[in-house]
Amino acid sequence: MLLIELSPQEMDSLRAVGHLHEHKTGDYIIREGADAHSLFVLLEGDVEVMKTIDKSRVKPLRKLQKGSFFGEISFLDPTLPRTASVVALTRCAVLELTAESFEKLFVTNPSASMKILKNLAKDLAVKLKKTTDELKKTVAWVLDEMEI
Repeated sequence: MLLIELSPQEMDSLRAVGHLHEHKTGDYIIREGADAHSLFVLLEGDVEVMKTIDKSRVKPLRKLQKGSFFGEISFLDPTLPRTASVVALTRCAVLELTAESFEKLFVTNPSASMKILKNLAKDLAVKLKKTTDELKKTVAWVLDEMEI
């Protein structure tokens, strides 16, 4: 949860620099491969994160609910394109935080920006551990198969 521990005043500061967007069911909020430099906080609704496997297959990765966030990779490194698509499963409200708006937040409310960065780092650490564990299982499976 990106916004956990933010006070009401810090939330107000975030809303003041962020950009609110509303989406209908089926809308693409972000598209895999697009250039970008922002992240989104899901304020209302549900979305699904999807990854293109090849030209004919798209794999649903996970569903996100209110309070979740996405788009952090391109936010942290704007030279990287979006790594997945995110589609609204229901009517949604998202708060977009660009690099520029985050810099404004850092100036106007450094405490809020530090809490967000801390929560972002924690989330990335959890995702990295999960990915490492999945990779370990896959390598073990491949090695077992090769022994046949």
